[in-house]
Amino acid sequence: MGGGKLDLTTLAQAMNYSPSTIRHHVNSAKYYGLIVQEKDIITNTELAKGIYMPISNEEKIRSIQNAFFSCKIYSDLFDRFKDARVPDESILSNIVHREFKVSATGKDVLAKNFISSLKFAHLAKEKDGELIIHLNEEGTIARADETYNFPQQTEEQKSLVTKEEDLSIGGPKIQTVNLILSEGRNAKLMVPGNLSEKEAERLKKQIDILVMEE
Repeated sequence: MGGGKLDLTTLAQAMNYSPSTIRHHVNSAKYYGLIVQEKDIITNTELAKGIYMPISNEEKIRSIQNAFFSCKIYSDLFDRFKDARVPDESILSNIVHREFKVSATGKDVLAKNFISSLKFAHLAKEKDGELIIHLNEEGTIARADETYNFPQQTEEQKSLVTKEEDLSIGGPKIQTVNLILSEGRNAKLMVPGNLSEKEAERLKKQIDILVMEE
């Protein structure tokens, strides 16, 4: 509405919210890394732009997932149940209260929102009435929705690994490797021995999951 920046009062009026309600939503958005606030000026982050103005389906999904993991308790709960069945709301509510010290008044809401957010971020699958956070064989997140069409790589991006000179001084051979990540980003790693294409692909997937939008 404001080209990425808007004052709090104008935002509240435009959305027909009271000042207290808009502040509640603003505080929530901060938890997900979607906005920053300086006094009464609200500014969208690059992560937010990746969700509401993406240049590819891949960017949108990854941005939603990164927003999910920006919320620490969601990230902690994800680690608690990864590669396993997520309990139903009533049991999950008790877990977040007893293990994560969420208040008795807030535990039910958190449990409900965590489950719906998992589904919205394509981080879990429903199978036979159970919600499962599934990791693939490399230990990285297996996407729950396979209907998205990912953009084709350019010829320059098809070479996953670019090997540079070997560095070894009296020890095991050290290889400097450039990994081409999503959206044209690069990761430079120094690894012992020779890195196979399969190992490089595994590293690429793991790094892509960990990289957060600035």
